[in-house]
Amino acid sequence: MRLLFITGSLVHGGAERHTITLANRLAERGHECHFAYVKDDPSQLGRLRGAASVRCLHAQRYLDLGSLKQLAALMARVQPTSIVAVNQYPLLYASLAQRWSGVRAPLTVTFHTTFVQGAKEQLKMLYYRPLFWNADCLAFVCEAQRRYWVRRLVRGRVTEVIAMGPFASGRPFFYRIASPLFHTLRIRSEVLVFHETTSGPFRRADTVFAPWAPEDGDAAAVTRFLTDLDAQLAPRER
Repeated sequence: MRLLFITGSLVHGGAERHTITLANRLAERGHECHFAYVKDDPSQLGRLRGAASVRCLHAQRYLDLGSLKQLAALMARVQPTSIVAVNQYPLLYASLAQRWSGVRAPLTVTFHTTFVQGAKEQLKMLYYRPLFWNADCLAFVCEAQRRYWVRRLVRGRVTEVIAMGPFASGRPFFYRIASPLFHTLRIRSEVLVFHETTSGPFRRADTVFAPWAPEDGDAAAVTRFLTDLDAQLAPRER
């Protein structure tokens, strides 16, 4: 793989430390790892080993167009097979630079933030949320953090919609998922007979629930989840 990691800086923080360790281990296994950081704080630069390239964007303000241009040029030059943004601020730069460069690569965001403090940060999360929805993959650091943010509608996006129907409708009336993907149903009919087969023996304790799934028995969370899902599906169902 050819990966491009994007962090806010290389300050001494947990997210940066984890990302540097991940990049180092992937480089040791033969993957081509490139690194970019938005703000000029190279405190942990010495820990980064084996990176194919390291670029500081030297952003002087919250959204620095010069830095954004640099990142877009880096993407166009490197042509990564995968982009990894670390937390919401680098995700903003990664999302905009990817559109600017025209590079088509899966965008993963690793989200380390536990909660936001103050009205200003909460307001920022309102416009960060769609960036999370558009990411190809969203990775949380623990289950408690995942539950906290999923309740606040921070989750990944719908990547595929299969419109199904009865046998005579011309739509698929059964569907085989050939790869291990999280999936759900959005039922539009009054009655549905649902039959699912998996490799046995079936043990409920072995079930891996999607990070975006609401908790069993939490009716309010289910309602919020379905409302959000309908909003994502609406453009595809027109």
